[in-house]
Amino acid sequence: MTTLNDIQEISTALKNCKTEKIKILHKFLFGSLGDRSNRKRIREFIGFDFQVDSEEFEKTLGSVDELFSLNELITICNILNISFDGPKPEVSKRILSFLCNLGALVETSRADIDDSDVDEETANDFEKENKKSDSFEGESSNKRDSSMQCEAQCNMQCDANKIYDMQFVDKYRSSVVQNTGINYSDIESAIPKFYAESHENIANWLDHFENISQLFSLSDLQKFIFAKRSFGGTAAFFVRTEPQINSWQKLKQVLIDEFSFEMNSAHLHELLSKRKMRDSESAPEYFLKMKELCSSVKIEDAALMHYVIIGINDRQENKTVL
Repeated sequence: MTTLNDIQEISTALKNCKTEKIKILHKFLFGSLGDRSNRKRIREFIGFDFQVDSEEFEKTLGSVDELFSLNELITICNILNISFDGPKPEVSKRILSFLCNLGALVETSRADIDDSDVDEETANDFEKENKKSDSFEGESSNKRDSSMQCEAQCNMQCDANKIYDMQFVDKYRSSVVQNTGINYSDIESAIPKFYAESHENIANWLDHFENISQLFSLSDLQKFIFAKRSFGGTAAFFVRTEPQINSWQKLKQVLIDEFSFEMNSAHLHELLSKRKMRDSESAPEYFLKMKELCSSVKIEDAALMHYVIIGINDRQENKTVL
């Protein structure tokens, strides 16, 4: 029988997390803040005894939405090593679903790779740069509301699960913007992921990233750290093979050299004609990715819709959505 302690990343997180964070997870699992045996009980947890989307699941989900703030749910996601993207109800359901099926949680941990480790020297520099920042993790609900409003304004949620170095997260979850309710999680959740897929344009991603960096007044060191934590897929693998990259300027230039490309209208039309809707994509998601392909070359709306409809599966409901 799989327990939470059998999952390496979670076991490490349970060992290193602060007591207050452990209490939040204990409350989620057992309905109370618990006592000095919290870590032991959490390690031995084997999952909830009801199925996803069952009546008891929906009842528990309703209680979670009432009892936990978004910041508390993010804390739980960090411990469990899962994504905290999306609105509060979506985050609540994701956590509860994984805790009903620890096997899926194990597979998620095995499939993902932590490509964002920060070496000791970089972490020390980061700490020095932010040592005067105020910590906002334990702030009042007003602070939480401020963070949520900022996140909503940014409206840049990424799609992939994140694996965290929990010691880093615990140590640096203080605010990097003076006199606001914005913390580490708010910044990271506002930065879109970059996978170097065919529909993604590195120039557009860098523009988004620089805008977010300016909004949060990030230094070059902070840009370097947050950028490395925002890569997935091919982009993450490429950065791991370039150990000499040790600054934001070097990282930015390497990304441009490796992933930028010149596209003319003929090449764009060829890409659009070959791009088909995948089974894993919703119709709106497919359309937006096709639209993103056209971001660097101007194309008529009618031509874009022609390629979109050709590439879509023969399901009438999908075409109706578009």
